[in-house]
Amino acid sequence: MKTAVQNLVYMILLRMAASNGSLSLGDGLRLELEEAGYNGSDIEIAFEYVSGRIKDQQSYDPAFPSRRHLNYFESLKINPDVLETLIKLEQMGLIEPIEREVLLEGFQHAEGQADLDDLDYALSVMIGPKRNNEAQNALMTVSDGYIPTYH
Repeated sequence: MKTAVQNLVYMILLRMAASNGSLSLGDGLRLELEEAGYNGSDIEIAFEYVSGRIKDQQSYDPAFPSRRHLNYFESLKINPDVLETLIKLEQMGLIEPIEREVLLEGFQHAEGQADLDDLDYALSVMIGPKRNNEAQNALMTVSDGYIPTYH
């Protein structure tokens, strides 16, 4: 890649970062870059490169999955504190989304409304045996409301 194109890509990305990603790769920016002395074909190559990279990016961050909302029947069976704890466990990477769904499904078929004691029991019986001792301790620590400590 030519140095001029690299500089253009860098400038475009800086402007996008300054505008929180809302920068339009349109005629206004193209005109500014041409007035700054850049070649039209170099500008086009830089725009194609940046727009191609933006299209390849995921629109969400897998490290922070979206919050799971309960439907009406689930909300009758599951205490909001249980859901908050499950979300926290998932966002910390201690349980997978499929494990969260298995736990929620189990709570729906249980008698009464699931509380934090039920969650503790379900974690220790359903999820804990699949983990090593350190991960089990982290699960229990977070479900008790503390920050996980790894040794």
